[in-house]
Amino acid sequence: MMPMVYRSHFPARPFSTFLTHLKEYTRYEYRWAKNRVHLYMGLDVNYIFNEERFFPINSLAVLDSLQTAPASSRPRLVQALRNEFASIKTHLEKVAPEMAANYARLLKTFDGRSAEARNQLRNLLMILRNDPPQDYYPGAKVRQIIETVRQAGANGIVLFEAGLITRYKLWPVLEQVFAEPAIPPEALGLYPEMSIGTLKSLRQQLATFRIQRNLAIAAALLLVFIGLVRYRRKS
Repeated sequence: MMPMVYRSHFPARPFSTFLTHLKEYTRYEYRWAKNRVHLYMGLDVNYIFNEERFFPINSLAVLDSLQTAPASSRPRLVQALRNEFASIKTHLEKVAPEMAANYARLLKTFDGRSAEARNQLRNLLMILRNDPPQDYYPGAKVRQIIETVRQAGANGIVLFEAGLITRYKLWPVLEQVFAEPAIPPEALGLYPEMSIGTLKSLRQQLATFRIQRNLAIAAALLLVFIGLVRYRRKS
């Protein structure tokens, strides 16, 4: 039996499909939140880069399987390794041509039997996973995500998590996209943050205002009544 090769529980959808779903979902949420609260879309950075992150994850899983696989299963596992590389080859050649060439060279004669060859492939994959070349996780995807959310009407976006943003080397892209604040610093005081705490405070202020209004009306009516009583006595 062929050993199982790890696959994420979240299948890698094409990025274009991801963008379409994101736009539809953001518009739906905006219609719900409009004129009630500020809408901030939250996204896990991982799922923006499914194609890029699955290559080292799945390839390392194949190499692990090859260590204990019977001879009859090796050709299928080696082919799986080649298929994984084919899915990312063009992109890797653009951002790290030397790494792509070294990986292709090792894979060309790879048959799964040599521990040295497996270790060489593993070392390249570990570098790609832990210290990827610049733009292996494309900044263009981040720009498209943010632009999609903006066009769909959201007031902001929250990207999880900072550690992945650092490892994927995305801070320069975010600095470019948010080069100017959405609200000028001098106008920040005019735009209160719509948090749960703010909403509770506004509700309390409204309740206090209603009480004060009712007391004022009652006092006015009482004064009118007293005035009428005095007027009648005089007449």
